[in-house]
Amino acid sequence: MARFRLHGRLNGRFVLSLAVFAGVVPLIFRDEVMGPVLLSLRVLTARATLTLIHWIGLEAVREASAIYHPGGFAYQISRGCMGLVPAALLGVAVLAYPGELRRKLAALAVTLPLLFGLNFVRLVHLFYLGVNRPGLFHLAHTVLWQAAIVLGVFTAWLACIAWLEARSSTAPLGLKPSA
Repeated sequence: MARFRLHGRLNGRFVLSLAVFAGVVPLIFRDEVMGPVLLSLRVLTARATLTLIHWIGLEAVREASAIYHPGGFAYQISRGCMGLVPAALLGVAVLAYPGELRRKLAALAVTLPLLFGLNFVRLVHLFYLGVNRPGLFHLAHTVLWQAAIVLGVFTAWLACIAWLEARSSTAPLGLKPSA
């Protein structure tokens, strides 16, 4: 079992990193600041989601970042639907944890695609519900999938730091790598 070292100066650095993240994200993750970049990413997310929707056998068309079903259901991929904030939170949390940068980046190279994959499962499932079980869409969108994404970020972070801790506990001669 991993031994987590969130104490002393580390605790301060970790908390400060997350506090800065929480303060900066609302300021920069807005259409007024990053409009063209966010629009391009929203359209890209909608394209990928449409491909996955077709793979599961549902009819749909896309216009910009909106996806429509011939039966009338539609949704828009907004800036909060792309999974960028949860991915950035995971990145900040892993990078703020002590360990070798190379290993942190390797951990993120594994966990970030999994997190984005979970978000695509979310988007496809929500479309499926909107078409086939519209009464469940709101609950799934606002509660179930929000909780699943939070749990996904937390689980990915725990996996990353467990891997970093496992590395530090096997260092030669009992020496711990520096942060």
